[in-house]
Amino acid sequence: MTEKQKHLELKKKGKELLLNQGFKESEIFFEYRLILNKNKWLLIDVAGINNEKTAFIECGNINGENRFEILKSYCDNVIYLKYPKEKREGTPMNFFIEPELHKSFKIKSIDIGKDMRDILVDFIKEFVKNK
Repeated sequence: MTEKQKHLELKKKGKELLLNQGFKESEIFFEYRLILNKNKWLLIDVAGINNEKTAFIECGNINGENRFEILKSYCDNVIYLKYPKEKREGTPMNFFIEPELHKSFKIKSIDIGKDMRDILVDFIKEFVKNK
């Protein structure tokens, strides 16, 4: 799934959240342009706006340090939907260590299907064991 497809999926989830919060279909807007002043605006992924409340949903990667603080000042609720962590599919690839290290540490390969932390822990254990 491409990032664009993942982003669209998050927007759909955002719409579902707003519907569950009581917003009607006609009160939900995608790519809503929030005008801050004459020269500045923010594009909101999903916005729920009615006479009672306003909610903004940001999906995926967020640009700008103060973005949430700014959005909070214009609505009742700001929700951030992150991209889900992906599980690697298929056969794990191997990362081969340089021959000199390979010989001294007796490590043949490292499975990069693991999280980087696990790889580091395995490497350190192997290093200490073969020292």
